[in-house]
Amino acid sequence: MNVLVVEDDQESRDLLCEVLSASAYAVDTAENVATARRLLRGDSDYHIVIADLHMPDGNGLELLRDIQVQNSKPGVILISSYLSALERKTALELGVGAVLEKPFAFTELLKMVANLSRPDSVETVSRDPERARAKQERMRGPMNIEQKVIEIVEREQYLEPGTVNPTSTFAELGIDSLDGVNILFALEEEFKVDVPDAIAQNMKSVAQVVDSLTRVIEGRDISDLVEMAQSQA
Repeated sequence: MNVLVVEDDQESRDLLCEVLSASAYAVDTAENVATARRLLRGDSDYHIVIADLHMPDGNGLELLRDIQVQNSKPGVILISSYLSALERKTALELGVGAVLEKPFAFTELLKMVANLSRPDSVETVSRDPERARAKQERMRGPMNIEQKVIEIVEREQYLEPGTVNPTSTFAELGIDSLDGVNILFALEEEFKVDVPDAIAQNMKSVAQVVDSLTRVIEGRDISDLVEMAQSQA
């Protein structure tokens, strides 16, 4: 998966590159709009473009306009410390994939990149009968969810079957924040749901994952989980 990062601030650009590379993305960078345009007109096949909205020689909206007339249209994530209502409206009209306001958690960015990489990234469960059916199939009881969570954790961490149990914590299993992001992506894909970022960042054990997923899948109230996560942030 090829990603182009367009950011005029070198420290931010290098940090984004490091985070994305650590998640196995192939990353190119551009320090301004002119360089980004040159790279986008080349032979490189970018799947995702992450662009700062405001840069000295232009802005992310201009890049978004350029991309719309290309044969290959990568998903675009705009990042900015401030986005006016008009800029947001324009970005949506131009087909932006996501908008991320600074400061943001890298887990949130990685989740957006992964979502844009999916063929059904612009669809929702309510509009997609296949996703809706898959969701219903997953609502057969907490034991099925628990078993699937354990299977996915073991698969993503390359652990021997039987290593993970319902009381396992991420710390015990040696799961760090990046591992947790990859596990979350796999779980969301398996269960065809989107787990709120605030809750996802607070998942520290198999039991927490099972409880959160069960409530999201069944459409139950999760406001207490969000409040708890925000209070611990």
